Amino acid sequence: MKRFTSLLLVFACLLICIGCVAGCSKSNSGGSSSGSKITESRAIEIAKQRTVNACCDHSSTTSVRINYGTEKAEHRDKDGCYIVELSGYYFPVNEYGEIGNKCRFNMYARILDSGAIDYFHENF
Repeated sequence: MKRFTSLLLVFACLLICIGCVAGCSKSNSGGSSSGSKITESRAIEIAKQRTVNACCDHSSTTSVRINYGTEKAEHRDKDGCYIVELSGYYFPVNEYGEIGNKCRFNMYARILDSGAIDYFHENF
């Protein structure tokens, strides 16, 4: 009985491993083609990361607490890009964890279908 249970467990593990490998290869082959277009949510995510970097640079810190008030993305098929507008406020955080004064920002970014930022404008 122990041998049957062990063989059954090994067989189940092999099935799980084969399923995982098949699932990974299917997901990698589908979404990474060079001609794929960026999604609106990915364009906003890229713009948000660039906004965090800009706010850190502006406040001379390595960390900020950020609250987005407006997140708008407009797709332009002719140009093959998204125009993303982000606005809100942030609090700079220094290396000791102390939180600074509230700062407002407005950011505009042009995100190409490749995911590259073609244009970025910051307004504090």
